[in-house]
Amino acid sequence: MKCCFSVLAFFISLFSNTIPSKRTVLLLLFSKRICVKQFCLILNTLKMKATLKESTQQKTRTNLQNPKKERQDYQFLTAIKEMINSKSLREEGFNKLQQVDADTLSVKLQVYYHYIKGKYFVLTFKDSNDKDVELLQYANDCYSDMVSFAYKNKFSLKEAKSHFARAYCKYLIATYHPSEDVKNKLFKKVEQISDRILNYNPDNESFLWLKAQLAS
Repeated sequence: MKCCFSVLAFFISLFSNTIPSKRTVLLLLFSKRICVKQFCLILNTLKMKATLKESTQQKTRTNLQNPKKERQDYQFLTAIKEMINSKSLREEGFNKLQQVDADTLSVKLQVYYHYIKGKYFVLTFKDSNDKDVELLQYANDCYSDMVSFAYKNKFSLKEAKSHFARAYCKYLIATYHPSEDVKNKLFKKVEQISDRILNYNPDNESFLWLKAQLAS
């Protein structure tokens, strides 16, 4: 029993990044709903997930230490971005983007990945006839992931185009959203982002244009 407890506790800790209490493990061991076969299945599943997690982390570490792989990944993502910029190749480019294992990219390229993904939804919205705001919500989620991921990994998001993409997306949502309350909140957020960028880059034409749109 002590051996079973130790093994189960070990694999749960690998899976959840926390050490389970003895009570939690005992409840699993003695639950009437878990037979020996189910117990073994749980152990095997947790072990597989732990192995997969370690494999992904190892790939990430390897890629970070491989400048050649970094350049190849960047070139591949840039090629996908160019396809997404083209209306006729957009869907093909997005399909290729979805096949990219973002977890194996460097922090910088994962930020780039979120940027490109958001760009797809914004361009799809702009070229659509029905102007489905949900597409912009998807884009906004991508840009939020971009910023939060950069912050979490202590990556300085210096490129103004990344901040503009995020601000412009919020501006579009506000423009098409039916709620006046939502509009005002988003316009205020856009203004905050614009002011922050213009503080250290006062000649940025994109943000000067956006500020003019807000004032009109």
